Amino acid sequence: MLLYAFYNAYLHPLRSYPGPPFWRAFRFPYVYSTQRGILHKQLKDFHARYGPVVRIAPNELSYADGRAWKDIYASRSGHLPFERNPTWFKKMTPDEPNSIMGFVEKDHTRYRRAFANAFSEKSLKEQAPVTERYVGKFISQLKADEVGQNWQEKTVDLEKWFNFLTFDISGDFTYGESFDCVKNGKSHSWVEVTHDFGKGLAMIASINQYRPLDKLLRFIIPKSILQTSMSHRKLSYVKAQKRIALDMERPDWVYPTKKYTEQKSPFTDAEWGINLMIIAFGGSETVASTLTAITRELVQHKGVLHRLTREIRAAFEQEGDITIESTDKLEYLHAVINEGMRLDPAVVIGVPQVVPEGSDTVCGKWLPGGVSISIP
Repeated sequence: MLLYAFYNAYLHPLRSYPGPPFWRAFRFPYVYSTQRGILHKQLKDFHARYGPVVRIAPNELSYADGRAWKDIYASRSGHLPFERNPTWFKKMTPDEPNSIMGFVEKDHTRYRRAFANAFSEKSLKEQAPVTERYVGKFISQLKADEVGQNWQEKTVDLEKWFNFLTFDISGDFTYGESFDCVKNGKSHSWVEVTHDFGKGLAMIASINQYRPLDKLLRFIIPKSILQTSMSHRKLSYVKAQKRIALDMERPDWVYPTKKYTEQKSPFTDAEWGINLMIIAFGGSETVASTLTAITRELVQHKGVLHRLTREIRAAFEQEGDITIESTDKLEYLHAVINEGMRLDPAVVIGVPQVVPEGSDTVCGKWLPGGVSISIP
């Protein structure tokens, strides 16, 4: 172990990059911070202390440099693409298809092109009335005490209710039916399991760091967690097949995608299952986190809250006039949303990429192939 640490600190190709000594020598501090959910805080401290490029593991660099975006994530003439790190996106089972989150660029591109049709300007306009209907139900529930309904709780947990709202919308757009979280005032069982999706991904990724021992380390994951995960996937696949079987046009994320794939490259049942599960999660939990963060920022910055309130009340005479289209012209509202997403991103660490085989350059400096890099 001492020899391993000595090599990483003094002989490794990344030895010239600054970073906390223990992190430079071993992967364990990174894994431990990931599991504790504090990695993003430590990365912020590291960049403040060491600069725009920090070595956060023996074979990994973190960049806080605007130039790195183009080098890592964009296509560069004469350069191979920096693919997603397979450590984070391994399959749960051998027969599982690649997904839109996967590291196989060909399949990722195929899925992304297909689902892009569901998020075109035309599709978003068609989906707007559905979203507005769910928001209306959400507001009605928050006003329940005013219309004679009894609240069992004296305070309202907006984080919980934002999740109810976004998962109901996501369920409708993905599976053709709401989870009825807002209506019932509690999470659906599918939603409850999904809340641990990010934690599960982090745990699997952490275990995958220790090849070839990862197959043995997987046995330390409690059986109950694995069984819950597999049951959740099976239920997701059943719900996906039920939606795909609906031969009807409706404003959601499936119809435009299905129409495109039938003309280009049809998805298999398994591909629909895993990708709709990911889309359902990505279109709900992250939005709820963003809404929660923006609300917190507003109550902590009363001047911003008052100015936003004035803009909205000056623009609308009654609540029913507030729609997605009508709020598009509210400049300060857009500024608040954009600043909220900048200050409190829903995903606090960047998707790790890998330097292509051979070598390449990032921010004008040479890197050997296989190095993991990301932007927090």
